[in-house]
Amino acid sequence: RKELNNMESVDGYYTLNSGHKVPTLALGTWQSAVADVKGAVTAALDAGYKSIDTASLYHNEEGIGEALKEAFDAGKAKREELFITTKIWNDAHKAA
Repeated sequence: RKELNNMESVDGYYTLNSGHKVPTLALGTWQSAVADVKGAVTAALDAGYKSIDTASLYHNEEGIGEALKEAFDAGKAKREELFITTKIWNDAHKAA
């Protein structure tokens, strides 16, 4: 894989100061229905995507998790090869 300065392909990445590589292109799952997101994630992984963006507010993480588990179990992807981004809104934090 080569480092890209833009989103030329699914195989591009940016190198962080830590040395970790972050894919330049991610599958966004905002507004994806639970019934559709599993297939979308599966298709993205099959196409070579290494980054999935999600959030608890999207209410579709179960379908994303199912697709990831199936890909891991089938040997199509390894967890350590993927960059999975999720978010939690400030009103969801509990005070310590």
